[in-house]
Amino acid sequence: MRKASFLTLCLLSLFFWLASSLNASAEPIAVIVNKSNPYDDIESHDLSRVYSGRMRRWPDGQKIAIINRPIASEIRRIFYEIILKAEPTKKFFKSKSPLAFKMMKLNSDMATRKFVARIKNAVGYVYLSEVDDTVKILTIDGKQPGEIGYPLN
Repeated sequence: MRKASFLTLCLLSLFFWLASSLNASAEPIAVIVNKSNPYDDIESHDLSRVYSGRMRRWPDGQKIAIINRPIASEIRRIFYEIILKAEPTKKFFKSKSPLAFKMMKLNSDMATRKFVARIKNAVGYVYLSEVDDTVKILTIDGKQPGEIGYPLN
């Protein structure tokens, strides 16, 4: 009986640990821009074009300051898998050029949020819980983070 109780306790502990781990990584990712950015929505294919270097300017002609995350980060893995359909190590190249397209990399949600809050044409991605009133969340394909159909849920 003791052995069965111990095994049950171990299995329950493992279940709750796994559930909490899955919940932490299942948090929606928000695409953020500066509050003064006139755009409120981006289509997922345009977001892919931005992060692959094929779209370098906002529709009004302003150059986009693109913020990426470290290759080894979980948030980058998820973003690349869903938006770019690529591995986080994938390099994108400038149009008609052998040169790689480069983006600024910031190590944390807080650094990304602070940079985007200061730079008018910046775009980045952070976990939804890290968003505050210093930045604006772009909807993707007309959907908010957490809403059914939002690609980065």
